Amino acid sequence: RSPLGAIATWAHLILQGREKLQQKYQQIYDLTQQLADYVRRSPHFSLICEPQTGIVALHTKDLDDVKAHAIYKAFEEDNERPRFYISFADNLRVRTMDEFRRYTSLKDADMGHKVHGFGGLYIQIMHHATPDLIETLIDRLDLAGYKVMRTKTR
Repeated sequence: RSPLGAIATWAHLILQGREKLQQKYQQIYDLTQQLADYVRRSPHFSLICEPQTGIVALHTKDLDDVKAHAIYKAFEEDNERPRFYISFADNLRVRTMDEFRRYTSLKDADMGHKVHGFGGLYIQIMHHATPDLIETLIDRLDLAGYKVMRTKTR
């Protein structure tokens, strides 16, 4: 964490107290699990890994980076990103050194352009998130997943 993050946590601890800070982190954990549970049940998405913090990493079931990026763009175009911190990374599914070497060799060979097959979406559960906001996010993901998964990209 950055020093500013530590200062913000310390200030929150001083102003709100340890119990309120624990409640907020518990809420972030619970909402993260709620979103992860949706992804596990979803016909459109799968988890890249089990969430350890307030971040849920996911991909489309067919592992199509173009579709995953289209879902990210749908949120961006609807100006939903301030409410839901969702992003796309073309290297999110790189898990081992062998995969990293393969990813970097492909990226170098393609002169730095997007490399397909390693990407995914990640969603950060922010401190202002509520159960209702997560339900809205799930509804939006479900709709975007339905629309995008019906398209053929290859």
